Amino acid sequence: MGNDDDIVRKGDKIAITYVGQVDSGLYFDRSHETKHYVLIVGSGKIFPALDEQIIDMKVGETKRIRLLPEEAFGKIDGSLLIEIPLEKLPSGLIPRVGMQLTVPLRSLKQPYPFTITRVSEVSISLDANHPLASRDVIYEVKVIAIKHPKKRKRNS
Repeated sequence: MGNDDDIVRKGDKIAITYVGQVDSGLYFDRSHETKHYVLIVGSGKIFPALDEQIIDMKVGETKRIRLLPEEAFGKIDGSLLIEIPLEKLPSGLIPRVGMQLTVPLRSLKQPYPFTITRVSEVSISLDANHPLASRDVIYEVKVIAIKHPKKRKRNS
C-alpha cells in the first residue's frame, strides 16, 4: 500500500511539471523541467477542473487531463467582438489581421487587448476573446512533490 503522504489533497502545496496543448498538437504552455510550477491545490491559481483532476494523484504520477472550453478558456463571447471604423484608429496605424491593439473600454475603466480579425476598406473587426476560447485543451501534469499543511493541534 502507498503512503497517504504521497497523495495530493486540497490545500496541499505541490510542485508539478506540465504541458498544455490543443487537439491539433500545438503546445501553448509548459512549465520548465528544472523550475517546477508550485501551487496550493484549490487556491484558484489554476482552472478549477484541472485542480479537481490533480487531487488524488501521487508523487511521480503523470496524468493527461482534457478540459472542455467552459472548464478552461471559455466559449466565444459575442460581446467581446466589436467593429471599429478606420477613422477611429490612431493616425498612421496600418491594421493587419492578427495585430494586437489595446482599446480603452469605459465599462472596464482600463485598456483591454483585442486582436484584429478582419480588415475592410471602412472598418476593422476586433476580438477580445482568449485565443483558445471554444477549444478543448489538454494538460499533461506530473506531480513532483507534495507538502501537506501542518496539522493544527486541538485545544483540550
